[in-house]
Amino acid sequence: MVKKSNKKGLDGSSIRRVPTFDIEDFYERISLLKNYCKLIEIQDEEFQILMKNQLVVSLVATIEYHLKAFFSYLIDDMDIEPKNILYEDSIEINLDVLKQLKTSNLTKGRIITAHLNTLKPGKLYSIMSRINNLDYFNWFDNITGSSKSYDEFRNLHDERNDIIHNFIDTQKSLKDLENTIVANSNICIHLVVFTQLNLGIFEKNWSSEKINRHYESSFKSPPITIDKFKTITKKFRKDYVPQKPYFKK
Repeated sequence: MVKKSNKKGLDGSSIRRVPTFDIEDFYERISLLKNYCKLIEIQDEEFQILMKNQLVVSLVATIEYHLKAFFSYLIDDMDIEPKNILYEDSIEINLDVLKQLKTSNLTKGRIITAHLNTLKPGKLYSIMSRINNLDYFNWFDNITGSSKSYDEFRNLHDERNDIIHNFIDTQKSLKDLENTIVANSNICIHLVVFTQLNLGIFEKNWSSEKINRHYESSFKSPPITIDKFKTITKKFRKDYVPQKPYFKK
């Protein structure tokens, strides 16, 4: 008699549920959340509190959903090696996945993203640092001129958890919420663009023409020049010291 293992491996349905990269859908959903702020403004105070709570929860849900799509797309688009993403030596998969290996949806990016399951702030920080070979969020702040973007990102998730699990209302004003939407949506979008540029310049040997074209097409108003981007990124790559696997927060 063959004894079945109780250990659950990765199944095909988990991989198929990883969303498809769709930047326009992301922009549309972020725009709806911004418009929702205007709707909240005209409500009575008691309803404003409930609606602001709902906005925070919806923003995190939108970010978590699209981050999976962005992350999966990035792995496949840049052909990133699993060893440069994961600390594990192997991924256990169920046999039903083998039947679907020829399906185009079962890409390397989807399999790895499904294996990671969630991309909470600490895990995302650790993995993106490993992929980019630098301290990701400090690098992000230097490129964009932001201040403590990781704290902004983590605090949003902590606030969502307090709303859901502890019934603690958000204390943010509508202006604060609008700024939170912009800051966190930029973190998601730049995750793809900055990583593509970093790997393209320093690991994939992109031509100057391709680098400039990609940079200019990615921003209506670039945060810095491409030469400064290269200088900052080179320094961060040189100074990088790998961290322990998957930060807790």
